[in-house]
Amino acid sequence: MKGLMIIFFLLTCTSAFAQKRDTFFYVDGPKKKMIMCSSVIDSNRSYVTVNGRAYTGLLDSLNTDNIIQFKVLKATEAVAILGKKGKNGAIQITMKVSHITGKSVAGASPGENDITDYILDGRRSNKMEISHLGHRILSSKSEKKSAADPSKNKVILIAVTRNYAIKQYQTKLSRLSTGYKTYLNKHHHDDKGLTFIINGEKYAVSTDDRIKKIYELISDDKIQDLNLKYVMGFGRTPSFVKIDTK
Repeated sequence: MKGLMIIFFLLTCTSAFAQKRDTFFYVDGPKKKMIMCSSVIDSNRSYVTVNGRAYTGLLDSLNTDNIIQFKVLKATEAVAILGKKGKNGAIQITMKVSHITGKSVAGASPGENDITDYILDGRRSNKMEISHLGHRILSSKSEKKSAADPSKNKVILIAVTRNYAIKQYQTKLSRLSTGYKTYLNKHHHDDKGLTFIINGEKYAVSTDDRIKKIYELISDDKIQDLNLKYVMGFGRTPSFVKIDTK
């Protein structure tokens, strides 16, 4: 049976390469297992994010047993949300934080055993707490801090939850715009109905990419460089927030 499953996997991956598209499917057995194969042609690959970060490794290298959430966006939907990056569609994957492999745009991430400290939503945390949060984690990154004594070098995993990021950017944007603050008060601090235009790029839907983009813009060292304008909607035209960096 195991031999048949391996043959089935090879045949399906070969078929995926012939179609020149990313492919994913399930193999039935004692335990249903998900299999993913990347397109053999780089230019045909979908825009993949893992835990909110762009992922350029092969789908085959991800351990599907550690996937918490898996979402596929067709090209039309992906382009509407991501722009040109979504021309081949998009795949959004949420994994257990300590089980991400491969390379992100920023390069190879430190291994699980290299991490010495954990920061969650601006406070000290631990591996267990962050792992249990699963898909509630918006983004995570590792930072290396070198010391004069190499034995005291640190690798810090910094994780941010979706709710924390939203609360932070809403608080800071409210200080820049009374119109935006009034909108939040009227809509119970829910801005999903707003369209955001950030440096000319339109974000009509509240996605993880939009939340992360705004959160990164309001970091303490960038907040002073923002021009923000709230425009109230009329009729079928939704209200929108226009943000430009100086």
